[in-house]
Amino acid sequence: MNYLIGLCVFVLSACGHTVSDDGSTYQVLASQTTFAVTLQSNATTGYQWFAKQYDHSLLTLSSSHYLPPTNTKRMGAPGQIVFNFIIKPGVARPKSAPIQFVYKRPWEPNTGTEKTVTINFQ
Repeated sequence: MNYLIGLCVFVLSACGHTVSDDGSTYQVLASQTTFAVTLQSNATTGYQWFAKQYDHSLLTLSSSHYLPPTNTKRMGAPGQIVFNFIIKPGVARPKSAPIQFVYKRPWEPNTGTEKTVTINFQ
């Protein structure tokens, strides 16, 4: 299991994007066709991150997966959820594009904490 987590981290680190200290801004290079957004999450609480709103004409959400915490034996320790996006070919890239996420329980459709991540294209 640790091997799989390490492999995922290695693959994602090769994506070439940089992230701001607070995780709200990602820099994506012109040569990139994909990028990943990583958010802290705790699956044991019933809350999940959902991609609520983004430019569907520019981006495709290809997958999302949860990475459990590493190097901890604490019950309920937070992990991370990774959202993988594909930049559609042939579409003009704006200078930036927001992606809005919501952290909520799936059975509570109208409540939750929202977070907007800005993707800056270079």
